[in-house]
Amino acid sequence: MHRYYLSALRRYADYRGRAPRIEYWMFVLVHAVIVVALATLSVAVADWLMYVLIVYYFATVVPVTALVARRLHDVGYSGWLQLINLLPFGFIVLLVFLVLPGEPGPNRHGPAPADRRLSAVPV
Repeated sequence: MHRYYLSALRRYADYRGRAPRIEYWMFVLVHAVIVVALATLSVAVADWLMYVLIVYYFATVVPVTALVARRLHDVGYSGWLQLINLLPFGFIVLLVFLVLPGEPGPNRHGPAPADRRLSAVPV
């Protein structure tokens, strides 16, 4: 689970390529756990942890937008489509796109994530 989270952080500002559903949703899960833990601890234990949460949030804005762009690429859409989130109820449309299965085989954004793993194996 953490390898998907770390993979997204390693590709910090990489808006190219594709991200499979598992990578996206595992990142979201770990990210949510960290945010909820920091928020809960800041209320229950120490107020200064709210500042840690704010720093963490701003430090992950770029990797999150890059990961969403790669996930949209996997479904066959432009990464710019995430701007629909700025419209009222646009997050519902974006959520539908993020849940869709990726296009099998290569698309205009690159090879399917499974194809990349297979091509990395030496012959």
